[in-house]
Formats: sequence, structure tokens, C-alpha cells
Amino acid sequence: MNEQDSGNLSERAKVLAATGGVTQMPPEPPKKHRISDFFYHRKLLCAVIVFALILTVFSVWSFFSSGGPSDVTVMYAGPCTLYSDTGGALSSAIRSVRTSGKDKSISLTDITWYSENDIAELGGAYTLDEAENAAALSEFREELTNGDALFFLLSPELYAQVKESLVPLSEIFGEVPESAADVYSVRLGDTDFYKYFTAAQVLPENTRICMRRAADTAAYSEERAAEADALCRELFRDIVGFVSPLGSESS
Repeated sequence: MNEQDSGNLSERAKVLAATGGVTQMPPEPPKKHRISDFFYHRKLLCAVIVFALILTVFSVWSFFSSGGPSDVTVMYAGPCTLYSDTGGALSSAIRSVRTSGKDKSISLTDITWYSENDIAELGGAYTLDEAENAAALSEFREELTNGDALFFLLSPELYAQVKESLVPLSEIFGEVPESAADVYSVRLGDTDFYKYFTAAQVLPENTRICMRRAADTAAYSEERAAEADALCRELFRDIVGFVSPLGSESS
């Protein structure tokens, strides 16, 4: 060993002797909290993502907890827009008169469409979007082809377009009721249901109550079609046969 190595060893020995044989290591630099920094700088984005996930989970849960699609879909199509409050009130009125199938669900959907007569009655008080009105008519026709609605509340003009494909009242009631407008429909304004429930009075009196066969649609299997038909016929009889507890003079 040369003199330089001996001198170096001597210096190291002195350091070890001074520290009691423990070599002091320089302190580690503080770690950067990269994950916390990421969330800190993107708080708004993270909040939006979390909210979207919660909403998605709740929607899926609601869908399956309610049994999926409704057992009966009621469609209104005509010159009246059903908002969340008016549509909800009408749905409640419909459910309240049911005499059977209480465990079955009912949903209400609507399409706002104006006929030439409806437009004339507006008298220029409302500027109608012709393209939007035409799209609404196309939506109604698409529903007749591929939709699952069987029970209808229709304006007279839309009723005239589909009446030949509807179920005769004699098949629903055993005979044509005295209150019938014709062999396929009952005028809503002629029922106690309309006169008693103010929720129903948001619709025009000349709205026609009618239904079609589930077997005529692509939305129902043969087995499900029979059950859907039976539910709609029961609902038809419940609405038309409802008797106002206030008497026939109530409105």
C-alpha cells in the first residue's frame, strides 16, 4: 500500500471514529405527491366524472329495480304538449282508476303534432315550426311501425289515419258502448274520467281513446303480446267505465 492510500485510509478512519462507526447519509429529497397534485389541479373534471358515474349507476339501478320497460305504454299524440307536471298528473289519474293489475307499471309518452285545423285554431297566436311539425308526424308513424305503445289518446286527425288497424270496441267491452264515438274509439270528453280529473282536462275533449293489437307490432313476442293486450283492454275498460264519485254533473 503506498503512502497516498495510507493517508486516505487514515482520513476515513478518523471519520468513522468521530461518528462512532456510523456513516451519515445525506437526507433524501422530499417525494413529489403526483397523484394528489393531479386531483388538485383537475378538481372540476374529477367532480364531473364522479357525478356522471353516479348518475349512470343510479339510472341502471332504477331501470332494473322497476322491472325494465313499462308493462303498459300510453301514448298521447295531438296538439297538446305534456310537460313533466301535467304529464305526471295525467299518469297518476290513469293509475288511480285501475281496478286490476296494480302491480303492473304504466308509462305515458307524448308527441305534439298540429293538424291544419289545429293550426287554424291557433289564429296566429303561435308561430309553428313546419319542419318540427313534420318530424313529429314522422315520429308518430315510426312509433306505429316499431314502437311498443298499444293504448292511444289521439287527435281526431291522427285517429283517422290509424282507425282501420285498431281493436274494435266490441272485442274490448263485449259490445259497442253507448258512449262510443264509433266502433273503434271513445271520445275522451264524453267520459266521467275526463269530467272528474282536472289532469285529464289538459287534453282536448275530442281526443279519441283507442288501442291496437300487440301482435300487429314488432315490439312484442307472441307470449308477451297476449299479456300486453289483456292489460290494455283492462285499462280501456277502467277509464271508460269510471264513474265520478261526484255524480255525472261534475266537471
